[in-house]
Amino acid sequence: MSLTILHFNDVYNIEGQKDEPCGGAARMKSYIKSQQHLEPLVLFSGDALNPSLMSIFLKGEQMVPILNDLGVAAAVYGNHDFDFGVDHLE
Repeated sequence: MSLTILHFNDVYNIEGQKDEPCGGAARMKSYIKSQQHLEPLVLFSGDALNPSLMSIFLKGEQMVPILNDLGVAAAVYGNHDFDFGVDHLE
């Protein structure tokens, strides 16, 4: 028996990139999909909402559907997830 854990964190910046690391959430989703034969446990350890240029305007809400689409089994908040206040996390 084996357990495959896929873990990531600090994904608040989704602006386009020309140099590595590039591909963002689409690249992560492709990787997770390529590992499905292993039935991985997908974990996220916070810092999705801030800091980024988009977060100034959207307060991190741009990241919620992206994280939901990745099939995260369990997550915790990171320090930057509290940047807009606890009420914003509801």
